[in-house]
Amino acid sequence: MSPNSLSPRPIPLRVFAPPLSRAVSRGGFVSLVALGLVLQTHIVAFAQRQNEPSRLDPTLDIAAPTLESAVHTPLPEQYIWSGQKGDAGETTFLYFRKSFALKIVPRVATLYAAGPSWMMVYLNGRQLANGFHDPKERIRPFVLAIDVSGQLHAGRNLLAVMASQGNSLVLKIVPAAPQVMKAALLVTDATWKCESRLHKGWELPGLNDRAWRDAKSLGGIEEKSEFFQSNEDAGLYRWPGYDGISPFLAHLSLKPLAMVYGFEGMGRFSNISALLEQPIFMPRLPPPALPGKGGVKNKENAQPKSDVAMVFLPAPKVPAAEYPYLLLDFGKECTGRMRVVSASPAPMRLEVQYGESVEEALSNPYLGANEIAVPPYGTAYGPKSAFAYAVVRFLGGVSPLRLKAIDVDYIYYPVKQIGSFESSDLVINKIWQEGAYTAHLCMQDAIWDGPKRDRLCLAGGLDISERVISSVFGDRFLIDKSLQSLIADAGNPVSKDVNGIPGYSALWVMCEADYFRHTGDMTHLKSVLESLRDLMEFMSAQIDDKGLFKNTNNRTTFVDWSPDLDGDSPESRRVTAMEFLRAFSEGAWLLEQAGDSPAAQKFEHIADKLRADTLKNSLDPTTSTFGGRWQTNAMAVYAGLADADRLKLIWENILSRPYHFNVTPHLNFYALSAMAEAGRRKEALDWLSEYWGGMLRPDTTTFWEGYDPRWPKEHFHAHLQTDHGEGYFVSLCHGWSSGPTAWLMEQILGIQPLAAGFAQVAIRPDLCDLPWARGTEPCPQGVIKVDYRQDHADFKATIEVPEGVVAQVSMPVDRGESSVEIDGRTVSGVPGEDGARLTVTLSSSGLHELRTHLSRP
Repeated sequence: MSPNSLSPRPIPLRVFAPPLSRAVSRGGFVSLVALGLVLQTHIVAFAQRQNEPSRLDPTLDIAAPTLESAVHTPLPEQYIWSGQKGDAGETTFLYFRKSFALKIVPRVATLYAAGPSWMMVYLNGRQLANGFHDPKERIRPFVLAIDVSGQLHAGRNLLAVMASQGNSLVLKIVPAAPQVMKAALLVTDATWKCESRLHKGWELPGLNDRAWRDAKSLGGIEEKSEFFQSNEDAGLYRWPGYDGISPFLAHLSLKPLAMVYGFEGMGRFSNISALLEQPIFMPRLPPPALPGKGGVKNKENAQPKSDVAMVFLPAPKVPAAEYPYLLLDFGKECTGRMRVVSASPAPMRLEVQYGESVEEALSNPYLGANEIAVPPYGTAYGPKSAFAYAVVRFLGGVSPLRLKAIDVDYIYYPVKQIGSFESSDLVINKIWQEGAYTAHLCMQDAIWDGPKRDRLCLAGGLDISERVISSVFGDRFLIDKSLQSLIADAGNPVSKDVNGIPGYSALWVMCEADYFRHTGDMTHLKSVLESLRDLMEFMSAQIDDKGLFKNTNNRTTFVDWSPDLDGDSPESRRVTAMEFLRAFSEGAWLLEQAGDSPAAQKFEHIADKLRADTLKNSLDPTTSTFGGRWQTNAMAVYAGLADADRLKLIWENILSRPYHFNVTPHLNFYALSAMAEAGRRKEALDWLSEYWGGMLRPDTTTFWEGYDPRWPKEHFHAHLQTDHGEGYFVSLCHGWSSGPTAWLMEQILGIQPLAAGFAQVAIRPDLCDLPWARGTEPCPQGVIKVDYRQDHADFKATIEVPEGVVAQVSMPVDRGESSVEIDGRTVSGVPGEDGARLTVTLSSSGLHELRTHLSRP
């Protein structure tokens, strides 16, 4: 038995509308007026994306979010598996049994089982199913839904399951029709019996199973956020009552902003505009024109007749390609799941396909085409993912199907936007906004790399999104949770790399240091202190006496999706050693902050030796650069390997020359930071505007997993590359691409913490030829506010510092100047940057106005 879902089928639509030849063929007639108005609606949606950036994140102004904990009680059924160590890999199958008693036998009942890729199910000795996961099916886990009406009896019943090794089992019997939620008659838990050896009559009620061991419970199906990661629970949308959402997340219902296209086929739509966010005149598409006769004229009123939309289905046995469907636009990237609310007295069947782009939704949806069974007058959901568009095909039910809603159950982490950035450049402002929105969408059960692909907390990604989240939202809970989960997975004591990647161990240490600078959270630091020491010991053992990363265990030394950096190679090992160098220095600082001076000194010595060895091993003495790669040189600068002379040469010979190799948005952040370190912030801002600006499209609202300005612009999603592949699977919302949001605050507003919890902060204004910029940065003491203006030769910085924060402000001056005007008084400063800057101290809280006069505005 294969799962009850349909594989993706071709749709008679590849762009926003069919060609004219298709439009006048049987089943596809569309009036030009109707088509024009549908497209006009889609254009309005595009305009709203572009011109109303304040509407980009729909959650920021919600005062009282609807938390998952308030609307859902976790299901009682538990994942179970063998309670004996070593079963995995030693046996092919596991056998489960459970005897249970019923006083009253329900008239209707459905058995659900999920997890293993193959299951054989027996009830009271009778085989009910021999089901397997179709390897072509993208969505997992495999879910069996079996009608057991008439199979149960009063008194003792025996359920037996034979399952393939690999994934844990969850099962329940519900006294209701399929997809109807009621309290279960039986659920999997630790009272089940389990065996790894085949016993004759294992499935029969008469077998004595007292010698079988108790199954091991792995926890409730909705108990742990780890169960919701990696798309491993995507198929459980077919499991009645399943949400799979952490209790601290919130819900928001978002209606479609527009209908991109509607295809009636051999059916008919009525009042479809009731499904949209703002019901507008949306002409229904006329039925097929008969030979020699014209199409039926549209008589629908401008306002919907009711809040119910209707879909009239074609006659039975009509080809599937002629069933009606809608292509819906939700106006922005969304995290969540499709929600269908029925107003029909009978069950209905729909099929959904998600897409982050129109083309993905139509041509190759990441999760495939997924059938949704909607109970009478009930609510049903599609799988959780991230998408901006959805194809909804109407497959079955009693015609007409009556629909109260087809919308998005938008799932988000409730947080307020405290940090801000605004400047005279609208493109840069939009880049900042989209970066903030990208990072927010990645804040789910943990801070994920992307909410569509992977849906997993990875240190390579957290190193960027954590900086954005700290600076924009001032969040602690989810960063703390993510850092804790990453190091916990490395073992106790640490016995493997974070995420299995050596460089990601180093990035985890860097994340810890950045988090502590932003928050001063000593409780968190103390909680990971032992693991931090263990990890750094584990990392130091991977460096040989010559300062080379030796990789004796043949692990992936992944750095970037780029040639020679996406697997084990001399180049990726070089960069990994540089990441280790930065991590040892940052880790030593953290240990000192926590009061462990001996360990801090030990790792500082390790860092000093590795620094000298890496200069010897990786620096090209003829060019004074670290080879020809952007990534390698950027990380060398970030690791502190480049003095002023090397910085100049690295800029001139490497960083000033893009397009030599593919560089992901992830490593491009480090390139931007290296440019700033080299004193090339203006050029870095230009590159930021060119590179991330190239991802600003009217049909996308977030930044992408992979991008290169040289890739084709038409059907852009099909040409994106990452993870040794190309195409629609590439995420259009990836946390490691949100770096410009943090960079603009760090380098244009110039706000960077110098001490734990912003006890000291560096503020270095740099407008980079912008007439003005302003913004805010959250800190434990409150909010730091800055406003910079360049008016001809006068530079003015208005800075508000909360109590408990000492600000070191580096103001631009003419060389030779020795003072800055602060609040109308002349104050001497400390010269720096070859006399181009003066640093003054703001030790008192409140609002301060600083001015300098520049002869070179």
